[in-house]
Amino acid sequence: MGNQFFPTAMLGYLLFVGIVLAVIFLVCRELFCWYWKINQNVALLTEIRDLLAQEKNRVWPNSESRGVGNEVPAMEELRSAYSINSVVENSYAQLAGVRVGDVLIEYNGHPITSDQAISNATASVSTPTSSIVVIRGTEAIPMRINAGRMGIDGSIIRIDDSTYSVRRKWAEIKA
Repeated sequence: MGNQFFPTAMLGYLLFVGIVLAVIFLVCRELFCWYWKINQNVALLTEIRDLLAQEKNRVWPNSESRGVGNEVPAMEELRSAYSINSVVENSYAQLAGVRVGDVLIEYNGHPITSDQAISNATASVSTPTSSIVVIRGTEAIPMRINAGRMGIDGSIIRIDDSTYSVRRKWAEIKA
């Protein structure tokens, strides 16, 4: 009876240990696979982030990228500008040559695409004169203006295709 009991008990014990080891193996394999997949995804996301950072800082001539200065602003950003509805007599703007109907597109190198952009650009002036660019008809006209209150009133508008074309060419020339 002892000989029969030993192999049966041992067989049950070995079966239990085998099942436990199989479960541990499967769980470890799944954890390792998840870890490997997560590391692959993290590496891919890091690579994408780095590529996007490079593209953000790249200057693209004749293309659309965001930024100020040497970059050409995005197409939708260039679709907005400040339409001048009135010019105060003897104001800095009138003395510089600004007229009613002009479209202000730039102030000291900053594109004017919103009321906030005007406020930011005029607030950052530290020189006695500033440069502005207006579109009149089919040409972009750069002007020098005394810093301070320009003496204009207007509103942000969505510019038409012909004005947009002039603005786009001006932005590309600057870049």
